[in-house]
Amino acid sequence: GTPSCRLARALFHRVQPDEPLRPTTNRSLPAAHLSPSLVAHVLALADAGGGADAATHSALKSAVCSDTGLALPALARETGVTIARFERLVEAVRDADADGSACRHGPAEGL
Repeated sequence: GTPSCRLARALFHRVQPDEPLRPTTNRSLPAAHLSPSLVAHVLALADAGGGADAATHSALKSAVCSDTGLALPALARETGVTIARFERLVEAVRDADADGSACRHGPAEGL
């Protein structure tokens, strides 16, 4: 799929094709742990062209979850979702923004 479709799959889910999309509750995905502050970090890093590099890793390590008050390394230890998975989410946002195309199947199909 397109980068936009990959990002949509990282953020949302549904069981049946006729169900509405819902934010993911899969606790092994970073999207299930996004707070407003972590969303801001991910978006800012993606806008700056970040990805799987030392600068992005360092910036994510200093991020604090506004929902829990935990720094991302502590949140990663508590949830089992690695900082590398958050880096991949930054890449997915960056790639979807750069691509600019929508999912070929429409906004809800293929998820």
